[in-house]
Amino acid sequence: MEILTKEQLKSRHPKIQYWFWDKPLLKSQAFKEQLDLLCEKSDFNTVILTERDGVNFWEEDMKPYFDKAIKLAHERGLKIMLQLWPRGHYHKTEVSLKDAVALATEREGVITNGKLTLNSLCTSVRWEEAAPSIHNKILKAYAFKKTGEGFHEENSLVDIAGKAVITENGKSTLTAEFNCPELEGYTVYMLTAHYYQCADMFSQKRKDEFKEIIDFYKDSGFDSVVLDEFKNLTINPPWVSDIFHDRFYGDSFKAYFEEKTGKDLDQVLFEMRYCPENKENVRMSAINIYFDIFRHSTKIVETFVADYTKKTFGKDAFDGLHNTYHNWLQNDEIWMTCCNWWEVPRNYAQTDEDICYPIRLGIACGCKESLIFDMYYHKDPQAFADKVMRDAAFGSRLHYHAMNDLYYGVDTGSAEFLDFIKPVEDKITLLNAFDPNGLPKMELLVVFGFPSLCNWYPDKEARSGFDINKKLVIEKRCIDLWNNGFFNALAPSDAIDDGRITRDADGKFDYCGHKFDKMLYLYPEYAKDKTIAALKNFATADNFAVIGSLTHDFDGNKVDGGFLEDSTLPDDADIAKEMSLTKNKYDGGCLLEDGSVVIADVGYSQKQEEKTVCFTVNGHSVNATYKGVFAIKLKDNGEIEKAACGDCALLEVNGEKIAIPHRPQDILICEK
Repeated sequence: MEILTKEQLKSRHPKIQYWFWDKPLLKSQAFKEQLDLLCEKSDFNTVILTERDGVNFWEEDMKPYFDKAIKLAHERGLKIMLQLWPRGHYHKTEVSLKDAVALATEREGVITNGKLTLNSLCTSVRWEEAAPSIHNKILKAYAFKKTGEGFHEENSLVDIAGKAVITENGKSTLTAEFNCPELEGYTVYMLTAHYYQCADMFSQKRKDEFKEIIDFYKDSGFDSVVLDEFKNLTINPPWVSDIFHDRFYGDSFKAYFEEKTGKDLDQVLFEMRYCPENKENVRMSAINIYFDIFRHSTKIVETFVADYTKKTFGKDAFDGLHNTYHNWLQNDEIWMTCCNWWEVPRNYAQTDEDICYPIRLGIACGCKESLIFDMYYHKDPQAFADKVMRDAAFGSRLHYHAMNDLYYGVDTGSAEFLDFIKPVEDKITLLNAFDPNGLPKMELLVVFGFPSLCNWYPDKEARSGFDINKKLVIEKRCIDLWNNGFFNALAPSDAIDDGRITRDADGKFDYCGHKFDKMLYLYPEYAKDKTIAALKNFATADNFAVIGSLTHDFDGNKVDGGFLEDSTLPDDADIAKEMSLTKNKYDGGCLLEDGSVVIADVGYSQKQEEKTVCFTVNGHSVNATYKGVFAIKLKDNGEIEKAACGDCALLEVNGEKIAIPHRPQDILICEK
């Protein structure tokens, strides 16, 4: 073996800094000074430009600034990328009605004395100044005999939209009067589409906008164009309003929906709220189908941008950034990003704001690279240092947010911050160069049923403010297991439906090549046929468990879920105990899939104390004294295949001390 210096073994992984471009920066054009500082005081090698304070990257007058900054970055060996926000979110755009996104709102009332007035007002759009209201129209106005909450007499349905007299048609509001004495006592359900100056995700316009700007900047020298928190037209977040019972709509969405399903989207929207008496399956099916197709929206555009970026800037161009938004499955995330975290094209798993490890690792299983990036900002520099070390033990690194950040946290490109964080990042560099090429070894794969998440019906108590099922306990189960040392990865049932999760010949669960000894399936209600078939196979094994019942399939048909009975755990089960899970034995770290052990000291930046570890791996004893980080991989015979040790003062395997020329020092040991 040989001992290498950090400089001799560079990491192939990026070290990422976000770079806020605001008006003061454009005025001063202090690009050189900021890049020089970054290179002088850190090992960051990748900067991503993002706009703030009214700067607009879609404007043509940005090109001279870009050309200068790119030239300076490349002279310093830095990769530089352009991050784009979609038009119609923070910047106005022009769209035709057929390309515009809409929100569908519902109102109802009873015809009394032959008349009824209904007003449809949409208040859901968060930044309407960027995407103003442009049109309103009635999609359906059904009159029917209501037989109960959510039910109508089957043969009583009449569409009276043609009888509506519009008395008000303004900004996101429409008022209609109905004069129908022949329908006295009928309930009227009016569904109205409110269109906004923002392209529908299903329209060609949305793709064309990104194609045009990528083409415009293709000769500037950017290393990639990336998307961050890419989402649908922004609705009011949970802290503004906890009720969102509208639905996304659009003429392009309607055409796409009907092409994929053969169903009329307008009719399906009505059926999401009302069904014929004794035909609950109609409503169940409508809700499932709507969400299943709507969830294509962000993924369609993300895939296009990723593919076109690689076509334009080369096959190695960096894929987009994180598309997590509010980082929880049961808030507005389903409407904004469609929770496509596991689906969008990424080489690296990317998340933000300390989202839980089971989600990060579940996303990482489907990515080419084993390293994970979590974008992070904070007003306390110490929070960065602690998070860097905390994440490092589990194959995760920081995407620093951000140089010139004067809004959300510290300026991570300032001399003070770079000086503070450099000792920590120097230690992390050892692990980057070590490149374990594997995720943490996880015994348990947790899979949740996506249709069950999206569908609360018929349990009215389960209906959330965002019109999805609020009773499910998904992330909390995974987090509780993780915090108690039972490592797991979380994935959606989509991964079963498309064949990414299977059970191999050895009885293990294979998720994109990553092997899990056991699986817990949460909430199989409304599962698709492929999922049900897989569950029947999984349920024959004693390494499989399920929480929740299966009474109806995706189409709302009744199914016999009795085959899951022997595998079903009670809702309040002690999962670790019931499934005989094995607890992590490495304090401050974990075992990786390739047999390596990685350990990191969260308190390193504050005290920089020596730490001593003693453990057994694969039958061999390891003792080490280190600062910051320690990682080791042994061969079957106990020889060191590779090791990384911060300020190594002692490294001993099976009682044999490894000779270190100068103690203590950062070391990297590899085979010759």
